[in-house]
Amino acid sequence: MEITVIIPVRDRARLLPRTLESIAAQTRRPDRLIIVDNGSTDDTPVKAREFMTAHPEMRIDIISEPEPGAARARNAALRLVGTEPESYVMHFDSDDIMLPQHIERVVKALENRPDTDLLYFDVTMRDSDGWTQPKTCDGDAPLVRNHIFHCVLSTTRYAASADLLRRAGWWNESLPRWNDYELGLRIALAAEHPTKLTGEPMVVILTHDDSITGTSYSADAPVLIEALDTMRRALAEAGRKQDLRYLHARRAIVAALFAREGDRDNSRALLADALRAVPTVKDALKLRLIYTTVRLLGRGGGTLGAMLLAPPKPRHATRLRKERE
Repeated sequence: MEITVIIPVRDRARLLPRTLESIAAQTRRPDRLIIVDNGSTDDTPVKAREFMTAHPEMRIDIISEPEPGAARARNAALRLVGTEPESYVMHFDSDDIMLPQHIERVVKALENRPDTDLLYFDVTMRDSDGWTQPKTCDGDAPLVRNHIFHCVLSTTRYAASADLLRRAGWWNESLPRWNDYELGLRIALAAEHPTKLTGEPMVVILTHDDSITGTSYSADAPVLIEALDTMRRALAEAGRKQDLRYLHARRAIVAALFAREGDRDNSRALLADALRAVPTVKDALKLRLIYTTVRLLGRGGGTLGAMLLAPPKPRHATRLRKERE
């Protein structure tokens, strides 16, 4: 089994060494580490070469992708990954860290379930003050729904076979933000044998003012709406009508977040689009309830959406339960 870790990096000279050292400290190191310099203007390439020199025992490739965009940089690295059946890719960000047993646990899980083409796991968020928050998901919940509402296949939260990534279609280079959210949906749709890795999170996502992921929704409203539109087309092409309802709810959630930030125009337009897309008045009322909840509280939309929009249980299952009682 070959594990390749891919890290795109741009102007992260201060943060990159910490990330790379966390990979070097793994009890089971990756078979290959690909670092993609994405047009850095600081000493990032120097730091990457210093790490490579300090660890000659590791297979490290440093390549350059001068055209801006992390998605473009990741695709450049993916072209170097082999197509062998046991070739897996773990994407990583240049400002996060792995705890020492992360890759070892991933490899053991894949060896125990050799048919797995997607292994996903929980992570921990840590802010600049040291406060931590686990980001967990229910491994028994439908993966597509889980991702639509909770982004469980964000960049650092899975190991995927190289074949699965090729079937899913790689990274969408036209999306400067939410490209991992959009790709995650395509991966969830294409995965044939997804498995949830249980246990304590081994990835720490470090949030800070210079984080790659933006903190404002309305500032990137056109890009986020484009990502949602792209995901809607993917679900429609796959014939996933139930999952389309979850995405409509996600549009209502984003509309509420726009409203909380004062972007009333995009909020109204996105909510109206979501309401037009649902088939019944009852569904529209559910979306309005989700919107209002997030508008007032700033959270809770995913949990509420999963509960309100879950398909009804089969009648025979209800009858059998009553007979047992």
